[in-house]
This record gives sequence, structure tokens and C-alpha cells, in this order.
Amino acid sequence: MKFISAALLLASAPGALSFSAPAKSEPMPLSNTDASGNTVDPLLIRAARGEKTERVPVWMMRQAGRHIKEYRDLCKKYPTFRERSEIPDPWRNYQTDGCILFSDILTPLPGMGVEFDIDEKVGPVVKPMRTYEDVEKMHLIDPSTAAPFVAEALRTLREEVSPETAVLGFVGCPYTLATYLVEGKTSKEYLEIKKMAFTEPKLLHMILKNLAESISEYALFQIENGAQLIQIFDSWAGHLSPRDYDEFAAPYQKIILDKIKEKYPTVPTVIYIKHSGALIDVWLERAEEILKKAGPTGHVMNLGHGIEAATPEENAAYFIETVRNFRHEA
Repeated sequence: MKFISAALLLASAPGALSFSAPAKSEPMPLSNTDASGNTVDPLLIRAARGEKTERVPVWMMRQAGRHIKEYRDLCKKYPTFRERSEIPDPWRNYQTDGCILFSDILTPLPGMGVEFDIDEKVGPVVKPMRTYEDVEKMHLIDPSTAAPFVAEALRTLREEVSPETAVLGFVGCPYTLATYLVEGKTSKEYLEIKKMAFTEPKLLHMILKNLAESISEYALFQIENGAQLIQIFDSWAGHLSPRDYDEFAAPYQKIILDKIKEKYPTVPTVIYIKHSGALIDVWLERAEEILKKAGPTGHVMNLGHGIEAATPEENAAYFIETVRNFRHEA
């Protein structure tokens, strides 16, 4: 089987950006078409649907980023994260089975009436949302006007990558997004959102509901413009107790998943929760041990975390090669 590298999406300065809403485009087909006109479902998509595959597909979270020399060079030209994520410029790298949009889970927030910035030292910075008056300023997103660059990026990827390569989209889940809105920035203790959960749960549920409705629209928008799988990040939900998770995270994850399955029942979804501990006994140290343990059906190989900035490129390439060359015994 032929493989093609993943795409790295980079950008030019948002200060000079002037986006207009694109003309309404026909939704892109979920399957790919090869040079002979045959319908092709990428290996990663088939595995994500639980089908038996000829080998284990592999990709790495943050594969298009900080550890790659070309990316670091472009960072010097475009110093802020938003500069690097709001106009697409495809760039090929590792021969992975999936390529994912270079973006951020906060990207749709301005389209909901919530402005943010990313401080290169601090991380995301948002004006804290802690009153009913703040929440009333939120509105339902129109992704076609709020994030036309996302549509352009996904459509460009579908045109440029091999039919065997899956194009992945992603969104942030309401609870994780709410931590930024309520805290105002990245936090280790999450004191403000915890306080709101105990003293003003109705207010927090309003924020979560608003986010869930807009993020659902944003996920559907990505699928319509070429995403063949949606990864859903609820990174900070792992800090919740089981009881709080059931109240403040799970119901809003379900809203997004239900909306996707209602309109696109064949599109796979993957949820990522940092520190969930759900697979501790399964993820062994060696890649081949993981592959043997997982078996030949419904398994997509990843790292379980974003690839570290200091990772040598040859190490990442060796990881990909190891997985691609692995075969389960008949």
C-alpha cells in the first residue's frame, strides 16, 4: 500500500487577515477516490470504525509542529500561534496514515463572541467569564464566517494528500473550553471553575450548553469541508471526580457526539481525556507490545500525548516506521 506524508498547516499574520464568508460549497464526500475512480476508505478510518485492517495505522498528536526544524524556522517568521494557524499552507512531513488540521481548540471562540489571545509564555489568555451578563454576550457560531480558513485548510488537505491518508478534524469539549473561559488562562488548580461548579452550577451549565451547541456546529462544519474523523479533546476533564465528570463533562460531550452521529453516522469520533487512566494496564512501554496487546481490529496507534518539542525527528520517524512494519501473526 502506498502512503503519503502528513500535512503541516502554517499561517501568515492574522493582523493583516480579512476573511469574507466563502460561497456555500457542496459537502465533501466522506470517502476518497483513487486515480482509477475507485472509492477508497483510508486505513485509519476503517480501523476507527472497528474494521479488521491489514496493518495498524499510525499518527502522532502534534506531529505537525514544534519538534520539526521547518516549523521552528517558520515560527521565527510568524512568531505568534494565531499567526501560524489562520491561513493554511500545506507542508509534507512524516509518512503517517492521518494528517490533522494545525489549529487550536480555542479557534472557534471568537465566532461565539469570546475573544482570546495566546501568550507564547503563558498560553491562552481570555477575559474571564464569571457572570450571567458575560454569558449573555455569547452567541451561536456561524463557522463559515468565523473560521473560513478551517474550511480552506481541510479542502486543501483532501485535494493534496493520498487517497489512503485520512484527513482528521478536531474540536475541544465544553468543559475543557470552559476552564479557559472561567479561569481566564491555563490553570493547574482550576479554582475558579471549581468554585463556580459549587456556588453557581446553573451559570456553569449555561456556559457549557452554549459551548456544546456551537462546538457541535463547528464539528459538522469540519466534516462538510473534508474531515473524515473528528477527534474530541476534553483534556482537563481528567481532573474531575467521577461524580463531577458525570455532571459537567459527559452530558456535553454527548451533545456533540449525538449531533455528529445524527447527521454523519459513518464518521468515526475519538475522544481524548488527559490523565483519564482508562488504559493504564494496556499501554505498555514498547510499541510492539502495545500492538500485540491491541490486536488487529479497531486500533489506531498514537502516543497518548502530544509529541514533545525536544523529540529528535529521527526518533519520531523510527516510531512511525516500527508501527508501519508491524504485522499481526495470521
